[in-house]
Amino acid sequence: NCYFIKVQVVMIRFNSYGSGYGSTTDSDGSPIRGHRYIEDGFEDNMNDSFDDDQQSNGNNSRANNTYQHQPPNFTTTTTTTTTTTTVTSSTTPLTAGINPLTNKPFMQLRLPPSTNPRSNNVVSWRLPETKSEETMAIRTRRDGPLLLPIVRDPFLDDYDETKRKRFNVPLIAFTIVLIIAGLATLQTANHLNGNSSGSDKRLSNANGISGDSVSFPLVSRASFNKDIGPPEKIFNMELLSSSFHKSIFHPFPTGAFWTSNFVVRSSHPQQRRSLNEEPMENRAIQSKFSDRKSRKEKNDVLSNPIVVYPYAFEWSDSRMAFSYPGYRTIVQPFVVRDVFWPDISISAAEGITSRQIVHYDHLSVTTRMYSSTNSAVSKNYFEAYLVQGSPYATFLFHQSTPVLTALSIWEEISCVSVEASQKGLCNTQEIPDDPHHSVKFTGIQFLITQAEGQQWILFANGGNSMTFYLDKSRRFIQCSEKFDGVLRLAIIPPGADLDGGRGPLVKQILNHSAIYPKSARVLVQYHQNKDKKEVATVSFSYETQEGGSNANIDLLMLALPHHLYAIDTISSSLSSPISTKRPILPVLDANYTCIKGNMTPIVGNQWVAYVETLTELNLGSEGTITNTAAVDEIHRNLLLDSNIITPTAKDVYGFGKQIARMAQLVHISDTIGAHTTDNTIDVANKTAETVAAYLGDWFDGKRGDALVYDIDIGGIVSKDGLENPQADFGNGWYNDHHFHYGYFIYAATILSRRNSTFYSNYRPHISALVSDIASDVTPPTPSSHSNTVSGDTSTSSSTSKNDETKSLSELFPSARHKSWYDGHSWASGLFPQANGKGQESSSEAINAYYAAYLWHHYDGNTKAQNFARLLLATEIRSAKTYWHTGPSSKIYPPQFSENYMVGNLGGLDATSTTWFGDKIIYVHLINVMPVTSITQELFQREYVQKQLEFLEPYIHTVEEPWKGYVLALQGIVDAEAAWKDALDVASYKLDTAISKSQLLYWIATRPDFASNWNVTATTGGTSDKKQCSSNPRCSGAGLTGQCCPTTDGTMLGCCD
Repeated sequence: NCYFIKVQVVMIRFNSYGSGYGSTTDSDGSPIRGHRYIEDGFEDNMNDSFDDDQQSNGNNSRANNTYQHQPPNFTTTTTTTTTTTTVTSSTTPLTAGINPLTNKPFMQLRLPPSTNPRSNNVVSWRLPETKSEETMAIRTRRDGPLLLPIVRDPFLDDYDETKRKRFNVPLIAFTIVLIIAGLATLQTANHLNGNSSGSDKRLSNANGISGDSVSFPLVSRASFNKDIGPPEKIFNMELLSSSFHKSIFHPFPTGAFWTSNFVVRSSHPQQRRSLNEEPMENRAIQSKFSDRKSRKEKNDVLSNPIVVYPYAFEWSDSRMAFSYPGYRTIVQPFVVRDVFWPDISISAAEGITSRQIVHYDHLSVTTRMYSSTNSAVSKNYFEAYLVQGSPYATFLFHQSTPVLTALSIWEEISCVSVEASQKGLCNTQEIPDDPHHSVKFTGIQFLITQAEGQQWILFANGGNSMTFYLDKSRRFIQCSEKFDGVLRLAIIPPGADLDGGRGPLVKQILNHSAIYPKSARVLVQYHQNKDKKEVATVSFSYETQEGGSNANIDLLMLALPHHLYAIDTISSSLSSPISTKRPILPVLDANYTCIKGNMTPIVGNQWVAYVETLTELNLGSEGTITNTAAVDEIHRNLLLDSNIITPTAKDVYGFGKQIARMAQLVHISDTIGAHTTDNTIDVANKTAETVAAYLGDWFDGKRGDALVYDIDIGGIVSKDGLENPQADFGNGWYNDHHFHYGYFIYAATILSRRNSTFYSNYRPHISALVSDIASDVTPPTPSSHSNTVSGDTSTSSSTSKNDETKSLSELFPSARHKSWYDGHSWASGLFPQANGKGQESSSEAINAYYAAYLWHHYDGNTKAQNFARLLLATEIRSAKTYWHTGPSSKIYPPQFSENYMVGNLGGLDATSTTWFGDKIIYVHLINVMPVTSITQELFQREYVQKQLEFLEPYIHTVEEPWKGYVLALQGIVDAEAAWKDALDVASYKLDTAISKSQLLYWIATRPDFASNWNVTATTGGTSDKKQCSSNPRCSGAGLTGQCCPTTDGTMLGCCD
């Protein structure tokens, strides 16, 4: 145990010896991406400054993992003389002291050293003024920043003590006793056991978690970051009903479409997804009719939107606002975005006293807004049923008076048709003499038109005719009395013909208005099709409620483009499906649209959304290499790569890529067989031992950024990620878990196949990581109505070697990142985002589910294996639909589709840019990595051929780290040319997720790789580049012979 003191970092100083003072670039000139810094109370993000300059460089990309703890350069200031002492620990050296000018303590922690071999980095912090001694925060004067020397890192072999003296401040040791006495008064804590307080123990016991369940240390978030880490600091707890508190946080559905923007506090750190995402606070309602005061009233700050196609919703303490974003689409060459404006706001005349989430499932979330102070017994409220794919916005009122507020004004209130008026469904009356109202309208069905040109149909299903008034300002519609019933609104999208209520779309909206969905279940069944292929069928089943005079009618919903495959093939591809009845698809005269394109109307309370043939690709399914010369070349490179590739990254994502790359060498060696013609070294055994050592240390928490189990929310997170929301790409706040852990799982599976000891020792750790991203069990959730989340209704048996899956899976949310309606995953975690959740690398998401499948396949868990394959199949289908574009794509406007690839896909936007730069080559290649067997199912030859034609002008400028992925694509369409180019690649210059051996192996296993090709290195190729004479810096140093690498496989630093 060590003494734990909470430290809030306000400014970070960085100096890099050998390359001058630090800046926003690495020593090689590449910009550093994505680290948040704070100075004098003002927050910024390095993405912002980088984005504004629109800088880009291949070395700053996620591809080569050059992310350091390097903030921007700050000017040097005079430092104060301090008295210090050191409290040592085997894992975390701490430097503590007293600032004599303020008589307040300070503390310094060591950050990881730079991975740049050209410089030694020294990091120091200036800490903010203390606000309360009770916080136990260690701080110093804001106007006199204290420059602290970094303690020596025992793992930094080339640390130069003489350089430290240039930076050191005088140290006096007379306060040792004083510091020790001060620290003794602090509460002891241990980061890695989660028992820093009694409350941590109670949480652990209350949640029924034990260390044996997950194998990783159990921790409380507060023990790492008391200021912003605990759930009550992340979430607005008042928004979660009391029945949720016992279960919603364990496990909490961090990846669900509604979480980050509806319940995460607005003060929580935010992330921009791309160069073009506009922060919420800068969004303005650009309407000449807009009353801006309404958005500035106390407690009326709207949240970021949650996207519930075709609509999007925001809420505040006083209203629920919604929009049809497809009405306002911005199209630019690299961006297409649907814009949220609060077209209509729903509230109650009695006012709103509180609001809560009262139910959620895979396809919906239900909110409730109360009009009385005691929500526990209140009967005065209204609920919003936010169900994905509903063409209606649905609100259930209980003893509350509805108020509908327009974005600008209600330009006209009328009946949908003359017939509706004649039948008493609608009656409108202008009342010019009324001092408060301009229109009185009575009935159950109305056509309301806004000044912006939008037309909506308003339905009032309360059993009786209702009376509404439009006020004199023509902005507010209010019911004449308290209402018990359902209000539904449906927009008439542009292009639809009203035709007196007889237009095809309008007629369907009228006919199905009396039945509405309250919640939904995702039903899964596994079976064989007529071709004896294993198939998963996924259906959406809705709990519905009927109202009004219409009875025995079916539900009208909207399907996304990727659902159409199942709808079109359901009658021919199944032998024992859930339902063989083809759904009814009404023909309309206009389309509801969203960022994913046109939506298709579908009638039925249950319909099949996916029919997916499950992959049979396993490790070793890449194909057989019949060219013996190619096998020899791969063997030579395996030996070289095993010596130059070492997984040393200190962050989760970087290490994951490196360890998977090294494990791939083991897999390739095992697949192509032992090589004895040139060297007797058993490359596979040697490399496997290295993988086992490094991966085992990570699982045991012995290397830097340890993995731990978050007992508050329910998930495996990184220690650094808990301490800093921006560290590890937001891992501690549940960003990108599938990206990160997919690499770990892939490597661990390869190793387990050949190392039974490793499998036995670390099976629980691997299973926990798999469950974090691909759990197939979710316990029932508290609800205001009886419905439970269902991840799988199949009866297939589990034959796991050691069956503990159920208890383990219950500690994680079901398929954390997967959106069943969208088909793909959302990488976003608990960071509010202005355009809804988003995802960048579709290929890394696919890698995660492929790795999960490989693990369960080896582990023998049939049920979990099928579920992972289903996650994989739906991810691939969605990637091909929404990421892979081109002129023939019908998803996005042609101007945007010409880019052939989406870089970031969000709920309301799609961009051909990335987090780290706007070069189009980055957009394409971040969606290729990593290259494994499953890559052949993701990329079809026809698409890649056109993709490479589009990229041809950019390929010649691609940076070295990305070249491996370009050649991997080329290998799909021209394996011979790709092989020849790959021979000239320097493996150590490639991205950390790919090696030259892996690239050659991928190309050689392509179907058109001929057995009679001459595949030996050509003049000027790899063989010549090994010589010292071919590398100017080596020859300039007087070296001769073979340098790159040497005969023992060592790659010298002078190699080009």
